[in-house]
Amino acid sequence: IFKILSLPTLVGFILAGYFFSLAGYSDYNDILNLPSKIGVELLLFSIGLKVRPSAFLNTSFMKVFVINSALVATIYFFLLNLEIGSEAKILLCLVLTFSSTVIASKSLEDRKEINSFHGRNSILILIFQDIMALILLLYTNKTPLSLNLVFLFLIPLIVPILTRILQRLQGTQDLELIAAIIIGLFLGGFLFEKLNLSGELGALVIGMLFSNYNSASKLADKIWAIRELLLIAFFVSLGMNLSINFDALIIASILILLLSIKFLVLFFVLIWFRLRAYSAFLISISLLSYSEFALIVASAWFEMNI
Repeated sequence: IFKILSLPTLVGFILAGYFFSLAGYSDYNDILNLPSKIGVELLLFSIGLKVRPSAFLNTSFMKVFVINSALVATIYFFLLNLEIGSEAKILLCLVLTFSSTVIASKSLEDRKEINSFHGRNSILILIFQDIMALILLLYTNKTPLSLNLVFLFLIPLIVPILTRILQRLQGTQDLELIAAIIIGLFLGGFLFEKLNLSGELGALVIGMLFSNYNSASKLADKIWAIRELLLIAFFVSLGMNLSINFDALIIASILILLLSIKFLVLFFVLIWFRLRAYSAFLISISLLSYSEFALIVASAWFEMNI
């Protein structure tokens, strides 16, 4: 129905999940949890396959990210009247500056704009945001970091070996695809989570490390159908967890109004960095959302009584 109305299908899946919950068909046994998780990690892994690490040499967009985050967080700090400590309020305002990697990536790919100028740079800003979210989570983590994190630095050393294995499997496309998925989910998702890091960010990083592989783009396209099916579980389960009441609508309305600030600040910062107004508009509109990673960080802070 949403497709016929030229509306985002992911919103339709979220709404379908909400209607399922109203009818008493919520996912009480977390059946959708695993496919949702795999779908998100495959999405970010396939996105990473199209983003070369050399993109980080563009220091201009790193400056854009820092300036934009600082300005938006400062504005939110003075606008929001929250009865919490100054440090907690600063952290919360920083978290609200993040945009959804899943929604932005999905929207860009649906419009076939992932490889466009604004698409590549939107993904670049999203990666910076995810890294910042991870740093904030580590900063507030009361448990000491494991020395096992050192093993992550060994991953780039084994990438050439894994690339050779993929090359040997190129004659059998199904095996090459399966091997790539296992690499993305195990090295990116499973290993990073075992080290108390984000599996989604891990899948994105591993994808980027394999972006120079000669069949990386083809593999990303093949993963598309699999991850699309699994992402339905993610958006439906998201809708099932919605609790809509008057208070929730008031808070949602306030958060939507705050999105306009995010849009305007990023737009004018990009203009200040001499970007064309049209490109600045497309990047700003692509990042016009709140991050699901921010929810993870905020919930972790809540559990730690921050």
